[in-house]
Amino acid sequence: MTKAMTELGVLRQKLQDRTQGLIKGGKCPTVDSMQKQCKAMLSRPYMKSIMTYTVKKDGHDVPQLAYDINHDVINQLSDTYLGKTLIVTDREQWRNEQIILAYRSQCHIENVFQEMKDRDIGSWWPLFHWTDQKMSVHSFSCTIAGLLRALAHRRVKEAGIDISMKRL
Repeated sequence: MTKAMTELGVLRQKLQDRTQGLIKGGKCPTVDSMQKQCKAMLSRPYMKSIMTYTVKKDGHDVPQLAYDINHDVINQLSDTYLGKTLIVTDREQWRNEQIILAYRSQCHIENVFQEMKDRDIGSWWPLFHWTDQKMSVHSFSCTIAGLLRALAHRRVKEAGIDISMKRL
């Protein structure tokens, strides 16, 4: 919503600047082109129903944009769709608490992959190999390096030092 409001605010300001004579060059936008731009800005899920807009010509024959947020739609969406997560698993032997804990721990694995892409700390790049065998050895040694970094980070945390992997 913030991104859409920012984009619509910038567009509205440009139209107001044109009306006030601050923007003189170029072709004046049409109502259809403004509606097309607004539609593109509100293309993300649920945005068309959350935000309403109108484009009308003013006395200077320049389109003007007005937009508003429909709070009733936001409340309805938050009660029905937003913030709801359905977790499907085949781990029948796990309790509900274990499933939720495993799901919420997923961010740790995602952080590991993000660190592997980070070019500052022990990443996979640069990869100066062209044969499959050398690339396999390179990926193996990078994985071992990632495991060693994680082990060192764990030991530092156990020692009571709260520091990020990047700082370490």
